Amino acid sequence: IGIARANAALAVIQKARDKGIVTAALGDRLAGVAYFLRGMTYYYLAASFGGAPLELSSITNGLAPRASRDSVFRQVVADMQKAEALLWSKTALPGADLGRATKGTAYGYEGAARMWLKDYAAALVAYNNPELTNNYHLMAKFADANEYDKQNNDESLFEVQFAKKAGDP
Repeated sequence: IGIARANAALAVIQKARDKGIVTAALGDRLAGVAYFLRGMTYYYLAASFGGAPLELSSITNGLAPRASRDSVFRQVVADMQKAEALLWSKTALPGADLGRATKGTAYGYEGAARMWLKDYAAALVAYNNPELTNNYHLMAKFADANEYDKQNNDESLFEVQFAKKAGDP
C-alpha cells in the first residue's frame, strides 16, 4: 500500500506542478518525501523477505514479477538519491515539521542499502555525508536512545510523530 501510494503521489505532484497548483519548491519537497517513503518501504521489504515486485509507476498491468533482493536494494539506492536531492536538511526544518524525512535520513537509508549490496565504499560515502555527520550523533548513554522522554534525539534518523489532541480518548 505504501509503495502504491508513493507512486500515485508522484504522479499527482507532477500534475499539480504542471498546472501551477504547487510551487516548484513545494513540489520538490513532496516528491522527495514520496521517493523516500517508497525507498524506505522497499528497504524493509527486501531486508525482511529478499526479493519483491518492483512497482515504479501508479499504472500497472497486474503485479510485477518478484525482483531479486539486490535489484530491490538498487532501487532503494536510486530512490534515496532522488530524495537526497529534493528533501530539506534537518537544520532547515522548522520545529512544526518535526518527524519529516530529511536529506540525512535518505543518506542513512542509502548507506544501509549499499551495505546489503556489499558496496562498502559507496556506503561509507553515504554515511560520511555532512548531512549525517553534522546533524546526527550517537547519544552518550546507549540506554537513552529509546527512552520515551528522549524522542527525536540526535541519534534518531526518522521517527513517526503521533499527536493526541486534548479530549481524545
